[in-house]
Amino acid sequence: MHEDFTEQRHAEEALHESEQRFRMLAEASFEGIALTEKGVVVDLNDQMAYMLGYTRDEMIGKLVMEAVAPESRDFVAEAIRSGRLEPYEHLALRKDGTIFPVEVRARTTQIAGRQLRVSAIRDITERKQAEEALRESEDRFSRLSMAAFEGIGISEEARSATLTTD
Repeated sequence: MHEDFTEQRHAEEALHESEQRFRMLAEASFEGIALTEKGVVVDLNDQMAYMLGYTRDEMIGKLVMEAVAPESRDFVAEAIRSGRLEPYEHLALRKDGTIFPVEVRARTTQIAGRQLRVSAIRDITERKQAEEALRESEDRFSRLSMAAFEGIGISEEARSATLTTD
């Protein structure tokens, strides 16, 4: 009986140490990290709460889908259901209703006999803005080069005509 109690105490201590390591790693991360069970947030780091505009306490117990923009909910539900391992992007929803793009990488794991999903979430707003600015710049350059090409073509015709007549 004493051995059972000792084993249980060691297991609890190991779990506590594991939780402390997880918390330390999660807090050192630049990304938001959430731990969910059956679609409900059971823990998260401060970065995740800040990204979504909540406090940690407000997020714990909240359905994951409440932080997903309506237009992305079916896609995210399928990614969770399928246990998707590849990173994916979707639109997230802040407490104030703001919608913003995120990139997610998630894994399902067993912790203390519970099946949990650990997700690392990155706000990719700046990346998406840079991609859009690059697309716009490429479009402007393309239009400019087409206009310049047409101008060069006319100039070359005129030059050829001048050279031929001399």
